[in-house]
Amino acid sequence: MVKKSDRHDIISLKKKVELHDKKIELHEKKIELSNEKFNLYERKENERVEEKIDFLSRTQKLLQIKNLCNVRGALEFIRSQIILSSIKNLSFSEPNDKALKVLSDNEEFIKELTHACEANFLRYNDVQRSLGGLYHAASKNFHGHEKDIVIDSRSFTKNEVFVLGVLFRHFNVPFNYCDENGKLVEYPYKV
Repeated sequence: MVKKSDRHDIISLKKKVELHDKKIELHEKKIELSNEKFNLYERKENERVEEKIDFLSRTQKLLQIKNLCNVRGALEFIRSQIILSSIKNLSFSEPNDKALKVLSDNEEFIKELTHACEANFLRYNDVQRSLGGLYHAASKNFHGHEKDIVIDSRSFTKNEVFVLGVLFRHFNVPFNYCDENGKLVEYPYKV
């Protein structure tokens, strides 16, 4: 015969087991939800990457169609983007260098340029000064229209090469880089 106290202990133990089983079940549901959340995040991240690749591809095609596949043409494209999104009243007759200087007031671009300067151990003020004369420098070394935009380090100062890379990344303009030996190599700066 089972004593009353033993019966109470058995019931109590059963309740503890049931509670433990529920905790395990909840923990498994949490893991399942975490996995679903991670999968959703991963899908969204992949979609963003695909959208960026698609946007870069469309920008490249637009530049090719408009015969702007050179540094100067890319700067003209960027100028049009600045003018279209600018709060300041700039017209398409404004010099390209003036339109590029408007970026000096754009907080998002300043933050991006500052971060890139720090990552590459460059002085922000020196790089920012290069921004103003960039179009003029690109016009001096105008080499016609190519299939791809190439930043040729033989035609620009180091600061100009750097700020061109930051500008092109900021405006999603795909480009290649040519070193001082005339070879296509990886762009040397982190942007």
